[in-house]
Amino acid sequence: MKKMISTPFAEYREEQVKVNIFDYFVEPSFFERFCDTKPILISGSRGTGKTTILKVLTLAETKNLEKYLKENNYIGVYYRVDLNITTSFQGEGLEQQKWEKLFSYYFVSKLSYELISQFVKLKSEVVFDKETEVCRKYGMLFINENNICSLDDLQDMVFNELYRIRDYINNCAYEQYPHIGDYATIIRELPQDLLKMTSAYQLNEKTIFYLIDEFEGLFEWQQKLILSFLKYADKYHTYKICMRPDGLKTSQTMGAEYVRETDDIRTIDLNELILENREDYYKYALDVCQKRMELFYQKNDLKNISNIQFEELFEKCTEEKEFDLIFEKVGSKLDKDIQKFMKEINQAESDIKDYFCSNYFDFLIFRLMYLKNEKKENFEEIVGHVFNKDKKYASAVGNYKHALIYYLCLRFSIQKNYSGFNTLVNISGGTLRYLLELCNEIFERVASDSNFNYEDPGIISSKVQTDAVMLISSKRVNQVSAIPQIGLNMRTFIISLGRIYRIFHRDDNIAKFEPNHFSIKTSSTSIDENILLFLKECVMRGVLLKKKNNKNKATYMISADEYLYMLHPIYTPSFQISWRRKQKAEFNLDELEILVSNDAKEINNVIKKYKKKYLKEENDLPKWDYYQMELDF
Repeated sequence: MKKMISTPFAEYREEQVKVNIFDYFVEPSFFERFCDTKPILISGSRGTGKTTILKVLTLAETKNLEKYLKENNYIGVYYRVDLNITTSFQGEGLEQQKWEKLFSYYFVSKLSYELISQFVKLKSEVVFDKETEVCRKYGMLFINENNICSLDDLQDMVFNELYRIRDYINNCAYEQYPHIGDYATIIRELPQDLLKMTSAYQLNEKTIFYLIDEFEGLFEWQQKLILSFLKYADKYHTYKICMRPDGLKTSQTMGAEYVRETDDIRTIDLNELILENREDYYKYALDVCQKRMELFYQKNDLKNISNIQFEELFEKCTEEKEFDLIFEKVGSKLDKDIQKFMKEINQAESDIKDYFCSNYFDFLIFRLMYLKNEKKENFEEIVGHVFNKDKKYASAVGNYKHALIYYLCLRFSIQKNYSGFNTLVNISGGTLRYLLELCNEIFERVASDSNFNYEDPGIISSKVQTDAVMLISSKRVNQVSAIPQIGLNMRTFIISLGRIYRIFHRDDNIAKFEPNHFSIKTSSTSIDENILLFLKECVMRGVLLKKKNNKNKATYMISADEYLYMLHPIYTPSFQISWRRKQKAEFNLDELEILVSNDAKEINNVIKKYKKKYLKEENDLPKWDYYQMELDF
């Protein structure tokens, strides 16, 4: 058997991809939304595909120049914010107004250089009219010289300008403030002038897409400057700007105008867009993985890929099967639970308990219906619902079936099962990078088995999948510590949330089922700015997913519970809690202030308070625990 040097998913970050981005790209159903001339602000957590979308729009990335020009009504020009440079535009040695002019000139020069480079590339395909006239115009606008006669010369000149700006930044205490070209005219007119140099491929009817990545890394005043340029986008040039959630620091321009939704710009939340239709996302995720497999088979000259249905490689443990496995392990313990509960409700002599001992699932549903009996139905009436399998029984099953699996696993220290392709997609939480990372870990494990054969692969067991999910999930929790400055604090916060959510999952009454998100409960709309900044950082880093709270009762006024903050699903296996967003937890300001404080003693006191309220003394959390019962630093 041929030895493989990697798995089909070894390159799961856009930065790691060694092949052309188009080789791995699968067009999502919503891709057309990015292709019109309207300026767009695209927000999304890390790994949701922001960079990939911009790269696919970029002319420089295409493998087939002729096909790109014929099929698209745009030419994409990509620019990734370089923090090493953009953060250098500050210092006491220069007044702010001059820093702003210098940055504006740098930004326009950088975009112009990337744009001109694409037209230099196009010279091999088309003949340009008025090339000399256009280049002389921009030689004057950039450096006040009219001896620039070709696109190649213009490209070299702009490159030198970028070098001169960087040189000044590094030596501004000793250098004279540089000449600043007419950047306002350049950014407005250069796209139009270049496009009108030829009608070949209908270039004169296309639009330049300035594709700006990692916008959140800019200072607020730098974002203002770029939004000022965006305000005057036209049919010849527009902007597609990508950033992390909450990465927009201002919606103001330098002229104190505001960039407004619908009028000036369209905003797209990738986190919400990807999961807008979960069935579509499953199909898209499957297509992405299937394409990776196909490329891997081609690269390694393997056969039989046409006969492999990717999702069928993963053993799936249904809820019914998982209940059977749990009952098989803990049946005798559940017998004792049944005896004890029937005694507590004065039904110790009832023959019903014998039925429950043979039908554990019905007992669990019955107990929940009895404990949550708001209408005070008697024992016989509730048993009737269970026996008749009526609407009330069906409703209880629909609400609590998944929650009961987590409850039983925590109750009896059993590892929750994570298997099946759809489960992997759900755990990835709309972040394709996490899905590919999970698949990579799974295939590394099966490929280490000498009996595994890619040309005739067997079904990947639930255990292999579960072990891989648990490893990646715990790794992701721990890797949060690497985030500069705030990482350790953020990791403590994740663990604190996970432990509180797990208490709810373990609660016999399941007072809140499957919580993995919270809102802020307060009678005041004033929240400490440090808390808001911390939550914003968590959202930007993808640790929390922020969503509008549609169940906010104060619909006529601004309130603290306007948003829900959801733990990213990739972290949930570490705590054996549900990835599904069902009932929320609520933290008051005092609790939230402690949870974000990194004060281990106070955090543990909050956790103990929840444990005391929702758990019985004799029925503690599981014996095993990846994270210690008490946070210890």
